[in-house]
Amino acid sequence: MPGRSTTIHWHGLTQRLTPHMDGVPMVTQCPILEGNVFRYKFLADAAGTYFWHSHDGFQKMDGIIGNLIIRQPRTSDPNSRYYEYDNPSHVVLVTDWYHNTTSDERWPGLRLHDVGQLPDTFLINGKGSYPGFQAPLAEFVVKPRSRYRFRFIGGTCGVCPFQVSVEGHQLTLISMDKSSVEPITVDAFAAGPGERYDFVIETSKAVSSYWIHIKGLGP
Repeated sequence: MPGRSTTIHWHGLTQRLTPHMDGVPMVTQCPILEGNVFRYKFLADAAGTYFWHSHDGFQKMDGIIGNLIIRQPRTSDPNSRYYEYDNPSHVVLVTDWYHNTTSDERWPGLRLHDVGQLPDTFLINGKGSYPGFQAPLAEFVVKPRSRYRFRFIGGTCGVCPFQVSVEGHQLTLISMDKSSVEPITVDAFAAGPGERYDFVIETSKAVSSYWIHIKGLGP
């Protein structure tokens, strides 16, 4: 990013004993300037679903974001009996997509230009569609008659909460914001920016393709 600084925030990690690694510019560290190197070092002491993102300006909105999964032995997971597979490829990172770069066009400097926060659409793992575009969609492969753990991350930035569902399937929630919970089976759940939900899908339906629906619920 020529001419720009950045920092990385590790969303959900407490950074106990390492607050200087939290990635908040001008609070826990100086911004990392173009051409410089900064190495983050901290203890990954709590298993769960997390994510990282830029904490400088609007860079998170522009796509500088990714997942961070801290794993534990299955014997340490109180809900391990509810699933058979916990594949690295089954992380669902939802982000909002704006049709322009936020820092340059949506909020340029201090001028009031386009102050709306609702995104144009949502992306799953950086992929998605929009009327007039033929972009590829994210795909998740499963085998029939199995139980899969999916790790969902609400990586959005705008004020719009959204509803998550999988066509023809119920979801058994087993973890929220890294903490195991008493499992509950639902048809859909609502999420917002920064929230993480781990759920189990039982693939008992006929072999086919099923949609993952992300529906905006408004501001």
